Amino acid sequence: MNTEKYIERIEKEGILKIRAEFQIYYAQLEKKCKELYGKGDFLDWISENYSFYELINTSVIEIIQLEYIRDNNLNFQINPSVKNATNYLRGDEKNNRFNNKEKAVLVLIKQIRDNFIHNGKSQPEEKQYQRDNILLINSLAIVKVILIMLER
Repeated sequence: MNTEKYIERIEKEGILKIRAEFQIYYAQLEKKCKELYGKGDFLDWISENYSFYELINTSVIEIIQLEYIRDNNLNFQINPSVKNATNYLRGDEKNNRFNNKEKAVLVLIKQIRDNFIHNGKSQPEEKQYQRDNILLINSLAIVKVILIMLER
């Protein structure tokens, strides 16, 4: 599929809008965290100060039922942190460095964001296209919930 047809498809199916919203909401999440927390690892700060897993667990289940999220920066290998986070959320808590679900979710969402925003994803094959849509739709839902909590 050429680029023009690909863009036409993602516009028609609403995926282009979802990608843009995800990018905007994640940027707003980072901005709000800097306002509230300052510099440093805001993923730790959020996970230590906010409980949101029960509000987003349906979206998390959609994400962790898929294969491990790979890292574009690691030549599409699985980042050990992402693997540990996924395993923790799947219920494998032994030999795992995560101690709360919120932090594990944030690690996955950050990797999804990095893959889509920094490294771009374009014109994947159909199976990957469907998987990417599941990742984007559920990640957007998760980021919206977290941002709403922070803005209260």
